[in-house]
Amino acid sequence: SMSCLSSALSSLYNGDMTRTLGLIADIGATNARFALSDGRDYRDDRVLKCADYPDLAQAARAYMAMVGQNDVKRGAFAVAGPV
Repeated sequence: SMSCLSSALSSLYNGDMTRTLGLIADIGATNARFALSDGRDYRDDRVLKCADYPDLAQAARAYMAMVGQNDVKRGAFAVAGPV
């Protein structure tokens, strides 16, 4: 879930109290869910259809353009796959 990813992102801050926004994403076979997180909470969540983008990088760039954010230095992604 996006809440779990937001929590996972908090571990990347390593005491950095400025809490700049990071990108979190839950990537499935059909949809990619993106949001911005400060490691405590998330915002600007959007769902993009995976088939609309040639790869994950393009989908992430499209999301970032949608929410007007272009300076993200951290991220946490969950990607579906066989176990």
